[in-house]
Amino acid sequence: MLHLIQTAGYSPVYAALQTSNGSALSDAMDLARGGHFNNVPNQYPASAWYHYDDSTCDYECQGSEYFYWGLTTWLGAQSGRCDDIIDEWEPCTPAALAAQDPALYAILTNPSYGLPTALPDGSYFAVAGAICGDGITEGSEQCDAGEAAGNKGRSCCTEDCQYKPDGAASCDNNLCTIDTCTAGVCSTGACRDAQACSVCGGTCSAAGGDCACVF
Repeated sequence: MLHLIQTAGYSPVYAALQTSNGSALSDAMDLARGGHFNNVPNQYPASAWYHYDDSTCDYECQGSEYFYWGLTTWLGAQSGRCDDIIDEWEPCTPAALAAQDPALYAILTNPSYGLPTALPDGSYFAVAGAICGDGITEGSEQCDAGEAAGNKGRSCCTEDCQYKPDGAASCDNNLCTIDTCTAGVCSTGACRDAQACSVCGGTCSAAGGDCACVF
């Protein structure tokens, strides 16, 4: 996953983090490998502390591997694996990385790249946030009428979960009643008896005790 984030994320955005030859990251890798090698050499110089040996991994691929080793080491993921990874990567602790590979250390700790500062531990929690339309008033919302938010004739709550302006409004889903919104509260008044309620010819009627539109 980190390789994907590096090649499709950091590398296209930050020139210094590109894995191609000439970037700050690849220059640091050349130092760590004891020289510039387009392909995996038969044997790395004795001074090298990064000696990746997969012959199918080209220069840019090795740059991604180098970034992986550096970042995971800086975050502490490799501290307990020193003996297991020494054939490929030597500075296995944050302190060793800072001392042995100062060029990579400078890249990883440069705040302008926004690189991770904590190792993922598998424990994640959702951050509470206002979701307009979920029926729960939270955050900067004044109201949340769920699916009715912003639906004219169903509430005093707008589609962005704020109160409709005080005044006349159809907020009870009945266009024949005279109702108002006041501080987000719907108040229903008398029936608009004998008044038009539809462009199709409907008329409001209070007959039978129910205020409704009849045709």
